[in-house]
Amino acid sequence: MRSPRTGGLRRWAPRVGPGFADGLRARTARPWTSGPLAEEARTAIADHADAITRWTGRYHELADIALAQQDSWVPTHGEPHNDNQVVGAHGLKLVDWESLTLASRERDYADLLTAGAGDRLHADPAMAELFALDWRLSEIDEYARWFTADHAGTDDDHTAPEGLHEELSAPL
Repeated sequence: MRSPRTGGLRRWAPRVGPGFADGLRARTARPWTSGPLAEEARTAIADHADAITRWTGRYHELADIALAQQDSWVPTHGEPHNDNQVVGAHGLKLVDWESLTLASRERDYADLLTAGAGDRLHADPAMAELFALDWRLSEIDEYARWFTADHAGTDDDHTAPEGLHEELSAPL
C-alpha cells in the first residue's frame, strides 16, 4: 500500500500543539459570555481538563512515533465515512478529498476499527490511537472556538453541545 512521494501532497502534522490542554484550562478559568450555550460548553470542557491533559500528552507521544515512520506513509483521505462514499456503476468511490494527506494508513481506519474490522486490517494499535486522538482533540478545539465566539443560539449552536459531550465522554 505504498505510493511514490509526490512533492505537492501535504504531510500529516499534529493539529493541536503540546500546550493545547494548558491553553484550554486557562481559557475555561473564567466564564464565557459569547452566547447562550457558551457556559455549558465551558463547563463541559473544564470538567474534563485532566482527561484533556492526558489525551494531549499521549497524542504527542504517538505523534513523535508517527513522524519517525514517515517513510511508510501513504496518501490518506482523512474522512472515509459513509457520507464521503458514493456507489456507482464502477463500484465504491471516495469523494470530498480536501483533507488528502500523506500519513500512516490508520488515519483512514478509525470508522472501520470501531466497527470491528481491526483484525482484518492489521492496524497498528498505536497509530489507530493517534488518529482517534487527532480527531477528538481537534474537534474539542473547534467546539471551544465555536463557543468562545459570538453565537445566537441557532439550530446548529444547539446541536453542537451534543457533539462536544460525545467527544469528551467517548471511550478511547
